[in-house]
Amino acid sequence: MNNKMVGIMTFHASHNNGSMLQAYAFQKVLKDKFNLPNEIIDFSNHNQQRMYSILYFPRTIKQMARIGLNLLYYQKLKKRYNDFEEFSNNYLVLSSNRIKTSEGLLACDNRYDVVVCGSDQIWNTKAQDADKAYFLPFVKSSKKVAYAVSFGATNINTISDVDEYARFINNFSALSVREYNAKKWLEELTSIPVQITADPTLLLNTEDYIPLCSETGIKEKYIFWYTITYTKTAIEYILEVSKKLHLPIYIIDAKEWSRRNLAKYGIKLAPKGGPSSYLSCIKDAELVLTSSFHGTIFSVMFRKNFWYLKKINFDSKDDRASFLLTQLGLMDRFVNLVDVVNLNLSDEPNYAEVSSKIDELRERSMRFIREFIA
Repeated sequence: MNNKMVGIMTFHASHNNGSMLQAYAFQKVLKDKFNLPNEIIDFSNHNQQRMYSILYFPRTIKQMARIGLNLLYYQKLKKRYNDFEEFSNNYLVLSSNRIKTSEGLLACDNRYDVVVCGSDQIWNTKAQDADKAYFLPFVKSSKKVAYAVSFGATNINTISDVDEYARFINNFSALSVREYNAKKWLEELTSIPVQITADPTLLLNTEDYIPLCSETGIKEKYIFWYTITYTKTAIEYILEVSKKLHLPIYIIDAKEWSRRNLAKYGIKLAPKGGPSSYLSCIKDAELVLTSSFHGTIFSVMFRKNFWYLKKINFDSKDDRASFLLTQLGLMDRFVNLVDVVNLNLSDEPNYAEVSSKIDELRERSMRFIREFIA
């Protein structure tokens, strides 16, 4: 076992399937591939906790209405909440105490030989749960490394307090990002070399995820639809796909399902939630329709027939999915939402060269970990 101790700052406490799974994957890679003891610094700020709470103090009439709906579906939502907490308890190695403020992080200095921030959109300063803590200003004596961080669609050079963030970033020993835009933006801000590395979920093999899968509870063939928000416009197009293929639509997000009353459209809610059910919902689907970065990754990992649906109000600065699919040679799966019904939906992805492209990404990423973290 390596004598180094690694601390990780990431969005591990988000009740978001991709966030939790990338945290799991990174820990597993450090432990299994590099024999590195590591733990996630259990930091979750107020905004993040509020985002994923079922009941919270409302600030607007709209939020009051949402809480009313949450009360109506409380048992279902509570079960989903517990599914995420159970995954965290079973599969993530966390520091001993939950930290909710930047001040609470000061005690973490000197505890680790290396502190790594990443992956996920932890450097997206416009994210609801954004926090300067993810730029590691509290780390004064340990080595600081950024691994596969993402800015989402936010160019950090355009924000008002960019100089402060530049000071944080210039104290890092090594920088790596997930996307091309992130690399371009960072190179405008710092003279530290910026590498592109793979999301941690790609560093594991498909077989590594099978033990995490749980039974979906779905007893029929289905289309799995996974996105962030289920808009009325998107629903119309997805229902056309359902009608065309004679297959029901299942989603896994209970809050969105209840909030938007998706049952009235015949859209079904998967019986179970959390990352384990999420993996199985993708693995067992006849077709996956997604507008999610990690939904795309796991569709590829399980070699599914999938389409990435570009939203109508798509932000061209958000290159998360398009850059990933370009790296994998699968940009033909990146389509406009409005065109989905006219596609040959049985036309499956060509996975012939995908494995070798993932291997190249893994090797480059492993070199970065070996050089700057291990």
